Amino acid sequence: MTAYQLTGNPASPFAQKITRILAYKGLEGVWSNRPAGTRASIVLTAPDGVSRHHSEDCAALIEARHPEPALIPGDPASAAMSHLLSAIADQWLGKARLQQRWALLPDRQHAAERLRHQNPGTPGPALAGRMLAQLERAGIAPDTYKTLIASYRRLALRLNQHFQHHLYLFGNRPSHADFALAVQFDQMLDDPTPGQWLREQTPFLAAWCVLMRAPFATGSFSPFADLELTLRPVLEREILRTYLPWAVANAASAERGRARFSVTLADGLYEQPAEPVAAAAFAATRRAMKGLMTDVALDDLFPPAHPARGLFAIPAEAA
Repeated sequence: MTAYQLTGNPASPFAQKITRILAYKGLEGVWSNRPAGTRASIVLTAPDGVSRHHSEDCAALIEARHPEPALIPGDPASAAMSHLLSAIADQWLGKARLQQRWALLPDRQHAAERLRHQNPGTPGPALAGRMLAQLERAGIAPDTYKTLIASYRRLALRLNQHFQHHLYLFGNRPSHADFALAVQFDQMLDDPTPGQWLREQTPFLAAWCVLMRAPFATGSFSPFADLELTLRPVLEREILRTYLPWAVANAASAERGRARFSVTLADGLYEQPAEPVAAAAFAATRRAMKGLMTDVALDDLFPPAHPARGLFAIPAEAA
């Protein structure tokens, strides 16, 4: 076996992220359908037989074995920000994507028809009904719709401002976070309601999504200080005020075995069932960032005395 073997649904955004990363690094990936009963959305098997599932673990394996072209910036603050943006893409923006696709009737009909072609023999309405039943378990319910919509739109508008001045998130080459965010927004562009809004309100973001289908490096990564003007609003509004409070509350609830939790976000109270998978992903993000958190990087990213400093700082006994 010389190619990477991928098992799952190639249409999922997480599968598309890994496919694009492999292509960017000049590696071959061969897809096979996910066996019945398999719960992992993607399984990546390296040529030597080592396997990973969950897209973050898959991307980490590829990066470790094929470090060039790099996906993580060398500047610690930029690298940490890349991990945070990847996390908000996978764990939070995906909720808004699902809400827009399945909670709105025209979008649901559009998606069901697309799924019917991808799954011959299964009626579109049955597939749509199956997806609707899964939304509540992911915290996508009528009382959270407004929060999800407001959050994805703020994130898109702030990223649109960034892409007016920068080709990619961290300069002149794509990072892991570019791939993670692009596949979520790219799928939203395929759906009637969010697609129209994104094309009308965030044209630079929409153009970046097209570029990210086959990205290429034109230069180097930039330090966070050179990107701060347009990335700090993303950090302060959507990461520190929306994603991190949600992720921390979910992780605490999952650790204590609680069925549900509530947390106050930028747009008010948010309640949903605890998600152990998201809690595990957040723990992995924290581990990755702690390896980057120099005092300078902490100061670059987080205000003095902000709780996030304690989340990601290297423990004093390990420093």
